[in-house]
Amino acid sequence: MGDEQMQTAIQLKQLFVTRSEYGADKGQLKGKVEFAGPHGNVELPLDEDTSREIVAICAGAIVRASQQVAQELTADVLTADVLTAETPDLIA
Repeated sequence: MGDEQMQTAIQLKQLFVTRSEYGADKGQLKGKVEFAGPHGNVELPLDEDTSREIVAICAGAIVRASQQVAQELTADVLTADVLTAETPDLIA
């Protein structure tokens, strides 16, 4: 993409999705997306269906991050168990 195209490109500025906690929309996902362009910013509301699609796209990354954290915690526990077994006099 050339410099001229980069200057006229619309860029994502913010993406926000949340679950409504009260009111008529309680329990529903709602959000907004904001783009910045050469002629200013534009903000668009996200309805329940679109918000769910965005969360679904993120689900795989959430699972992978959770698995990584679980592996790191397990490694920490195993390391602590090994150190305790190797140095019982220092732990007591």
